[in-house]
Amino acid sequence: MNTASRTSVCVLSGVRALLFDLDGTLVATDEIIQRAMLDTLAHCTGRPWERPALMPHWGMRLRDQLRALCPELDLDAAVPYYRARYAIYHEALLAEIPGTRAMLDAVRARGVRLGVVTSKKRQNARQTLRDVGFLALFDVVVAEEDTTRHKPAPEPLLYALTSLNHAPDVAAYVGDNPDDVRAARAAGMRAVAVSWGFRGREEIVAVGPDLILDAPAELLPHLSSP
Repeated sequence: MNTASRTSVCVLSGVRALLFDLDGTLVATDEIIQRAMLDTLAHCTGRPWERPALMPHWGMRLRDQLRALCPELDLDAAVPYYRARYAIYHEALLAEIPGTRAMLDAVRARGVRLGVVTSKKRQNARQTLRDVGFLALFDVVVAEEDTTRHKPAPEPLLYALTSLNHAPDVAAYVGDNPDDVRAARAAGMRAVAVSWGFRGREEIVAVGPDLILDAPAELLPHLSSP
C-alpha cells in the first residue's frame, strides 16, 4: 500500500526547509554509479563483480565504498579509474527522476527553502545538478568536503540548516537510503524516504521514516498550504 496516500495528516506541516539527497533521490544516477563501480572493481581485481555485492555499501563515500567492497584495492588507482568511467556513463545516462522538477518548482512556490546534502565531491555534485538544470533551484549544496563526519551522522544536515538559518524542527530530509533516515533522525529533523532508489522500499520501511514517497508529486500534499 502507498504510505503517502494513506496518511491523512500533513506530515510536513510547518516545514520551512527541505533538504534532499542527490543520487537516486533527485537524479537517476544509480545505473551510472553501478556501471562505473562494477567496471572499476573488474578492472582492478581482474574478475567480474555482480550488482548485489554493491548493495550493503550503497550510498557511502566513494573511497569508503571501494575499501569496504575490496580492502586490498589500490585506491590511488581505483578512484581515478572510477571517476573516468563515471564521467562516460554520466554523459550518456544522466536524467532527473520523472516529476522531480515540477515538485521542486511547486515547493519553492510555497516559500520553502531547498538544499542538497550529498556524499559526493562538491564539483561532481554541482555538475550533476547543473546538467539536469536543478542547480539554481537550491539555496545550499552541502558536499563531502564541507564536514568531517558524514551520513548517517547529522553534521552535514545541520551544516545545511545553519546556512539556511533554519532549525531542525522546521526541516525535513528526503533520501533513498536507510542512512538518510538515520541522519535526519540524528539531526532532529523529519525523515522522508523515497522508494525508487537502489536499496528499495523494504529496507526503507524497516528504519521507520515519517513518510515514504512512491513518486515526487506525493510530497506536496504533506506540506502546509502556501
